[in-house]
This record gives sequence, C-alpha cells and structure tokens, in this order.
Amino acid sequence: LCFVYQALDLNVEDNYFNLLIPFKIDLTTRLEHQGNTRGGMSDKQKAILLLNDAKREFETALTLDNDYFIAKENLFFTDAALNYLGETVISQITLDDLITNKECCEYCIRGHAEVINKKLNKAKKLFKKGSSQCPICDINTDFRKRQSPKKEKYQKTEFDRPKFNEIDMYCKDFKNKHCDSYDKLNTSKICIKEYPTLTSFMLKKKIKGISSCVSIQKINKTDEKLKNNVNIYVNDNVNKILKKYNNLRIINSAKKQYISIIEENITFLIENEKIVEWHYFERWD
Repeated sequence: LCFVYQALDLNVEDNYFNLLIPFKIDLTTRLEHQGNTRGGMSDKQKAILLLNDAKREFETALTLDNDYFIAKENLFFTDAALNYLGETVISQITLDDLITNKECCEYCIRGHAEVINKKLNKAKKLFKKGSSQCPICDINTDFRKRQSPKKEKYQKTEFDRPKFNEIDMYCKDFKNKHCDSYDKLNTSKICIKEYPTLTSFMLKKKIKGISSCVSIQKINKTDEKLKNNVNIYVNDNVNKILKKYNNLRIINSAKKQYISIIEENITFLIENEKIVEWHYFERWD
C-alpha cells in the first residue's frame, strides 16, 4: 500500500483517472523496501512501476492468506489504476469476490468495473446511486467537472521558518534534547513533543547526504486558539468537508476514515461521521 500511495502522490488521479479509488489501509501491517531506481522516467511511468510493485505485494499476501479481504479489494483497485494508466490488466479478483463483503461499497466496485469496460454512463449511474452513503461515490459521480485547478507546489527551503499555532514547524535541525520522545530508525529520526493543546511530530531522513523532513501537528480537542485555513475542527460533521471541497484523498481503515484536502496540508480523522482529530503538516525536500 506504500507503493500505491507513492504512485498516487504523482498526481495521476488528476491527470489520468479523473476518479478517486478507495484503497484501504490495514494499520497492523508494515512495509520495508528500498525500491528501485526510477530516475529519468515520467510520472506516469513511475506510477506504473510503483503500482506493479504494489500488485505483487497484494498477490503475495493472498498466497499467504486467500481470505485476507483488504488485500483482495486493494488488488482489484490496483488493477483498475493500471488500466486507467493504459496498461492491459485482467484482474484475478472478480466482482463476486468483493461485493459479498459488507465492508465493501458495491457501487464503488461496480462503478470502477464499468469505467474499465468503457461504459462511462453506466458507471456514473452506479456512482450516483451510491453517493448518499459513500463519499467517494459522491465525488466520482461528476469528478471531471468538480476538480479544482492544480496549484504549483512551492518547494520550501531552510529559509522558510513558518509557525503554526505559534509553534515553529521547521524540522531539519532538531536534536534529542528538543524532544519529549526521540527515536532513530535506520536513515530516519523522529521527534515527538507534547504541548498543552497539541502533539508535534518531526520526522527527518538523510540519504546520500540529502536531507528531507516533515513536521506534523496533531490536534484532538477543541480550542479557540487552534486554527487552520479551512475553518473545520474537532466535533464538526464530515459533511462540512465533503460539501466545501472536491480535491480530496480518502483512506478507509476499519471504522475509521482519513480525509485529506489536497493542497491544504491537512488531514482529518473521522469516526461516526464526526471529526475527532486533525493533522496539519509542512514538508521540506
């Protein structure tokens, strides 16, 4: 699944799919892989390689446990993504393998199957039918028209020292003494610091002399002093996100749901249709 999200981070959904694909994450799994050298390739070529990496991992999971449903569902959608990128892939996972499971949205499955078969009007009707209970179906009903123009990504440098909620977000120079909790994992380091109103995470890695890092703030309580750019907070209903924003990335994990607003650097944790936590991040490459 790490390979899948590396591929999606290349903006292939916007540029080639015009659809959201409901991959699911199993938070009990771990993936450690160095990956292949992919220099000189287009984003589309990189995405195809990454998705094929993911496909092999999902297939391996199913050889170990043929009843592992999340792997079946993710393999089906990986095959769909490869088809959308112009690859000819016949999935070994059938619709009947998936739609009998209550955790699966039948309309997402059938809708994507019809898109693969070039029956776009039928797919739109299926997405529309499922839109009342499935936010991904709701977006996919008219995804082409609802997309927002993409913004150019600004690459931050060490001269950018933004503060968020009055806390410095720069993360390339932290040391053990700056943290309440500190760990070193192979080429990566993580610093966790607790504040009265939030938790701050800083993660950095250094490969071949090149450093990069990401700084994250986790907020799981209401406080008038804690603000974000979208004015959506803990205890708000999920519809406040879905009705206002179109460019979303949605991750389902059991009964939890993570919704990220593209270009806003913010992710919400949803439980029972309510926001219970939100995360703001800044990244330096």
